Amino acid sequence: MINSEEISKKEIKKIFFFRVCGTGMGAVACLMREKGFDVEGGDYNFYPPMSDYLKETGIPLHDLNDFNSDYLKSFDLIVVGNVVPKNSDDAKMIESLGIDYCSFPAALGGLVLNKTHVVGISGTHGKTTTTYYLTQILENLGEKPGYLIGGVVEGRSSASLGDGKVFIIESDEYDSAYFEKISKFRSYCIDDLVLTSLEFDHADIFDSVEDIKNQFSFMLEKLPGNVFYNDTYVSSRELKAKHSELSWHAYSFKNNIKILKKSSAGTEFSLELDDKTYEFKTNLIGEHNILNLVSCIMYCFSKGYEISAIQKAISHLKHVKRRQEERGTY
Repeated sequence: MINSEEISKKEIKKIFFFRVCGTGMGAVACLMREKGFDVEGGDYNFYPPMSDYLKETGIPLHDLNDFNSDYLKSFDLIVVGNVVPKNSDDAKMIESLGIDYCSFPAALGGLVLNKTHVVGISGTHGKTTTTYYLTQILENLGEKPGYLIGGVVEGRSSASLGDGKVFIIESDEYDSAYFEKISKFRSYCIDDLVLTSLEFDHADIFDSVEDIKNQFSFMLEKLPGNVFYNDTYVSSRELKAKHSELSWHAYSFKNNIKILKKSSAGTEFSLELDDKTYEFKTNLIGEHNILNLVSCIMYCFSKGYEISAIQKAISHLKHVKRRQEERGTY
């Protein structure tokens, strides 16, 4: 097993994704293909939309129900999905090959994210939505960011390299693989962090919210940039207190956001930034979505974009599938 730092020093050309049909695995496999690596993948079952997504990219897919494991010896790196259990036949086979293997967060960090400016979108709630919001906003501002969104997006792929300047990534606190029991975001080389919320979650791998906070602390110790956080959450405020040397930027309805008008067509709100109050109008509805949106506004403001440009960039944004889709009218 090798980690992201070790991977970055390797001469890697051929990569096999073992259990490629997971949302994260499939998206990263496509990123690696876009990056120029020779990528193949295998799984026991192939279902849309991920199976169709992978086929469209031209990635060769193998049925693991009838698979000669010796074929893997021709690859420089095996990326192992988190669905592979410890002590399983698959795990024992991979470990016996003598080939370097890693988790998909380690592969992504070592081969892509270590060479760009990474904006991590983390938190218990709103990661997928906020990642897609910030991607769209930067595109509306004339940028071409790379991104990885943990969901199905209408009319585009779930991941893209962009132009290499900025990469926006949904940064999950869940662990990485049976052999790498650390949160995924710890491999992502994050420069700026959005922390939408922080509550107890994933009771199958964490005993308490303190365990989750510890994973964040490991990542924050290496963070060179800013943290944009919703200060409604006690655990988020406790993280700030522990890492007070970082540049923290708080937002909440008690702090600097005020809803001015809301309807089925959208929301108008004000936001205080650097002791000045600005008004914004968006098609988004729901206070949770305004909170997610504000974190994106604050990030863009910190990077020097004009308020007038940001106001225009947020006016109409789309959602990830299964997030407030209109299914019909009764």
